Amino acid sequence: MNQITTTTLEDTRCAARERHRRRRQQLRTEERDNIRLQRRTILRQQVNNMTEEDRQRYLQNERARQRERRNNMNEAERQNIPYYFVGDMSLISSFRRALRFREALNCCQKGKVSLPPLQDYPPQLQRLLEGNDQEAFNFRSNIRNYNSSFSFASFGANIVRPPRRGPYCFRLQGQTYHYSSILHPNNEEERKYGQIYICDSSEANQLRCNLPKNNECIQSVFETIAKVMENNPYAQAYKNMRAIELEEEARAIRENVKPRRGSMNFTAGPDIKRFNNPINNEIGVAFVGEDGAPPANRDIIFYPHSQPKHRISYLSCHLDPMIYPILFPNGEHGWHINMQHRPERQRRVRNKVTMQEYYSYRLAIRDSFSIIHRSSKLFQQYVVDAYVKVEGCRLNFIKSHQSQLTAAQYSGETMRSEQRDEVKQYLSCRYVSPPEAMWRLSDYKMHGQSHVVYRLAVHMPGEQQIYYQHGQAEQAIQQAQQRHTNLTAWFELNQNDITANQYFYCDIPHHYVFNKTTTKWTKRERSSNLMTRMYSVSPNQGEKFYLRILLLHVS
Repeated sequence: MNQITTTTLEDTRCAARERHRRRRQQLRTEERDNIRLQRRTILRQQVNNMTEEDRQRYLQNERARQRERRNNMNEAERQNIPYYFVGDMSLISSFRRALRFREALNCCQKGKVSLPPLQDYPPQLQRLLEGNDQEAFNFRSNIRNYNSSFSFASFGANIVRPPRRGPYCFRLQGQTYHYSSILHPNNEEERKYGQIYICDSSEANQLRCNLPKNNECIQSVFETIAKVMENNPYAQAYKNMRAIELEEEARAIRENVKPRRGSMNFTAGPDIKRFNNPINNEIGVAFVGEDGAPPANRDIIFYPHSQPKHRISYLSCHLDPMIYPILFPNGEHGWHINMQHRPERQRRVRNKVTMQEYYSYRLAIRDSFSIIHRSSKLFQQYVVDAYVKVEGCRLNFIKSHQSQLTAAQYSGETMRSEQRDEVKQYLSCRYVSPPEAMWRLSDYKMHGQSHVVYRLAVHMPGEQQIYYQHGQAEQAIQQAQQRHTNLTAWFELNQNDITANQYFYCDIPHHYVFNKTTTKWTKRERSSNLMTRMYSVSPNQGEKFYLRILLLHVS
């Protein structure tokens, strides 16, 4: 007990010295800032007293000195900080003729993934992307607004611009939301998204121009896009729904009855496994039923009036063409869960194309014209949205399979588990920008590892962490009673091996290796780059906290 008290007092003295050191450093920093502020004030007065010619010469020289200083700093960073180089984008995939970096993985997973090319892009829109006239410049500058005006569903996200000035960057915080709405707005609301498609073309263009976000857009560009969208199968589905709705209203007037409730159902289509291009009567099925009940195979459903908006699932093949009509004006299907690998490359298990594999293939650079890569600001949104959907599916699996992914603490015959919504906390704190999204979708390495981090358990008798699958708690308890942790195995090692008595618990991995099969420490035969870390313990945990202190200072 005396040893514990002495150690605790020493830790308290160290903490006090650290606080004094930080306070002295803070005072020095404040003094340095005050001196800099005084110098800047004097310098500003001197510059204001200069003539215009001397002032311009001084500012020019100052900018040159700042550039030289930045170049010297960048050179020092290049010399001192190692960086990861993926090589030049000069290699061509032998399977799908896509350019890739030397260290990058193959976009088609070595021939497993083969998607049909997108249909020919309309020449009217291609001119807006590549032209040099006023309409083309305006279209490229406001491409996200034009896309949003013609989209069939809403795209919701918390977009946070990076601080300070610089080139445009689509940075997102949290997650994205995609909603479809009813066919007619409620009360005095303005029409938007898919609701505009049931209007006459001239009225629809006027509605789009009148939206507050489109103040900088040009009406002639709206007319060009609207003409192209007349062949879009989703736009035709909305037109069909409006025609059936008018027919039903006319029938009700003739027969003097109340109109039957209708709805529009977007199905996946019968041939979706073969990646066929969408057909109008497969995408939009407009029907009138006695009770308005949707069919059993519905994917997305729209009601004419008085229904809440519907969130579109990440797993829907209609999501991309409905959110990005500028990228997919022909309405090509996006990713869906039934996409299969090429038959000649299939194996016994895992033969479906994952969402990440799909977007990695679509975003690969090839010799042909790519609307996705040419879409400027919309390309950034598409990439970030794609990665958020990929990550969202993974996090949703973790969240929905908590009963199968269980970690708990074993104490005698009791199990205690913490239930925290870590997924929600993670999403609310993370930011995603296009470089990171593209890097992760391409499955590049996010980090390297120079040392192995060896985590050492700290627990009281019978309170070690155990992991088990749903329904196997009792079996996990029995196994925990028969197996050692690296802490209890260290106690046993010190009883059987006298040479181990000279090493602290945190140093033992440098000289011994923990065998997870036998749960025993054995002599290390060759050295390894590793770092040891003991799990942190709060002082509120009493004896467990003091046990950790003993393990740090007593061998």
